[in-house]
Amino acid sequence: MAETTEKRALLSFTQLDQYLRCPLKYRFIYVDRVDPEFVPASLIFGRGIHAAAAHYFRGIAAWARPTLGDVQGVFESYWDLETSPRAVRFWKGSKAELLDQAVKMLAVFHAAQDPATEVVGVEERFTVPLIDQATGEILDPELVVVLDLLERDREGLVVADLKTARKYTDRVERAPVARAADSTILERCFGPGWIAIGDAAVSYDPLASRGLVGALSSGLEASSLVAAPEGRLADWQAGLEASFATYRAERARLQA
Repeated sequence: MAETTEKRALLSFTQLDQYLRCPLKYRFIYVDRVDPEFVPASLIFGRGIHAAAAHYFRGIAAWARPTLGDVQGVFESYWDLETSPRAVRFWKGSKAELLDQAVKMLAVFHAAQDPATEVVGVEERFTVPLIDQATGEILDPELVVVLDLLERDREGLVVADLKTARKYTDRVERAPVARAADSTILERCFGPGWIAIGDAAVSYDPLASRGLVGALSSGLEASSLVAAPEGRLADWQAGLEASFATYRAERARLQA
């Protein structure tokens, strides 16, 4: 008898964001899997830099610091592989010029690394449940999250984004700090020339897991209301207030 392994449905933030931005493009990419006419060189360039940086940090984690040549070699191999068999649209430079730019960028990156920083994990993956906002039901697909880099410096743990070089330095090991996280809604979410969206309009208890999806969906809704008459805007606010009232009732029931 053949052994079967159940595969759980997973959903990434990129997929979720793409669906909210353009459902048709989501279908082309993730459902129909239509091959694009071309690939932007910027996409390949960014992924190559990411791969080279990840290679460097994996070596650090294994106590074997890669040389600059090793790191640049990872990018060069990726660049040649991904730009050869497909149609690529280049921007601000040729294939050779962009390769030269990447080599110089990685030289700066390699020299700037602090040897006292400990690499805890590279591309660490975990999942979180998605919850139906109306019913509280835990949905089948889980949201998969990948931390590009988790490191420990002299002060504590740091989460770094290799794509943007941003570092989130709120220390995980710091003593807990209490912050107010009140649930609120504006008395008026629109006016002449403005519409409040996301947390600016409605804020929820972080434990409710409504912030991200609510912010994205309200932004999409508001984009169609920029030039809407006041009556339609009033109806939109009434919908926000009804949803907020339902949320408060659910929250009160769960906390009772």
